[in-house]
Amino acid sequence: MDAQQLEQLVDQYGPQVYRFCLRLTLYTPDAEDLYQQVFLTVLERDMKIHKDGNPRSFLFSVACGIWRNEQRKRVRRSTEASDTLDLEAARDNTEEEVLARMEAEEVKRIVSRLPSKYRVPLILQYTFQMSLKEISAVEHIPVGTVKSRLYQAKAIVKKEMEETGYGKTY
Repeated sequence: MDAQQLEQLVDQYGPQVYRFCLRLTLYTPDAEDLYQQVFLTVLERDMKIHKDGNPRSFLFSVACGIWRNEQRKRVRRSTEASDTLDLEAARDNTEEEVLARMEAEEVKRIVSRLPSKYRVPLILQYTFQMSLKEISAVEHIPVGTVKSRLYQAKAIVKKEMEETGYGKTY
């Protein structure tokens, strides 16, 4: 792959790849590093994207592979980043907006704690509206496994939301 082809990929798919990296890493500097590593890896390894293939899925797959390798390294070093919830910005909003934002933040927090085998398909489907077949290609797993992981991920999120008091009627 030459620099011109890479530039076209960055122009066409760069924003989506960056958003995916941000969802995976949950930290802007790490997302920027991952984003750069994706395109650098494609260029360095002279990876070919078939014209009849799906370049977006290919780039997401590369990002996912790099991110997983980094996660393994971090686990070995046993360092974890903490995630904090900032509600001070919500002071000027109505109560309903604040509650909706708090619920959305709770969902994000729960999703961020899911194992990557559940989190990645969930992000790909709900953030990037990828089909089961596309998720299957990104994750290199059968479509049935994607369905199963999505079902299990949604069940975990639902259970944890109910345990924290969301969705209960009294």
